[in-house]
Amino acid sequence: YAYCAHVQGAQGLGRLGQYSLDPKNAHRNLRNAFGWPDLAPELEWINLQPGARGFGKPHPVLDPGSVMERLLQKDEARFNKVLRGEDGAISKFWHDMRDSPLYTAIADKIDVSSTIPLSIHGDGAPTHKHGGLFTISYRSLVGIGTTRETNFVYSVVQKSDSIEAELEVL
Repeated sequence: YAYCAHVQGAQGLGRLGQYSLDPKNAHRNLRNAFGWPDLAPELEWINLQPGARGFGKPHPVLDPGSVMERLLQKDEARFNKVLRGEDGAISKFWHDMRDSPLYTAIADKIDVSSTIPLSIHGDGAPTHKHGGLFTISYRSLVGIGTTRETNFVYSVVQKSDSIEAELEVL
C-alpha cells in the first residue's frame, strides 16, 4: 500500500474513518486512498453463515486460483519453485497417490501433469486485544522452499468467529 500511495497519491483519506457496519466499505476506502499493488490478487468477500451471534457477515478471503495466477504472471520462476516443485514432481505425487481413496474419488477431475496438490492448515495465535486470531493457509505438497516462501494465507478470522459452521464455509 505504501508504494502505491507514493506512486498514485493518497486520495480520500478523510473517508477512511467513516463509520460503517460493512467491512467491505473500509477495504474499499483503503484501496481508493492508497491504490492496489500491481498484480496483487483481489480480495473476495464471502458471507459467513449465521453464527453464534445469529447473523452472517461478509469476510475477506484470498482465492488460491487468483493468487496462483497473479504469482505466475509476476514471477514465473518463484511460481515454479514454490508451487510446482522440481520437474516431474506433480506427476510423481499423483502417481504415488493412485491407490489412495482420496485420489480415486476425484481421479477424473485431476490432470496428473499440472494439478498442484495443496495442503490446507489452520493455526490459532493469541493476540493482545482480540482474544486470538485463526489463520487458514495453504501450501503446495510438491513445492520447494522455506515455510515463509511456500505458505500462502487464505484468510484470517478472530478466534471468537471460528465456530465450526463458519470454518466450514471458509
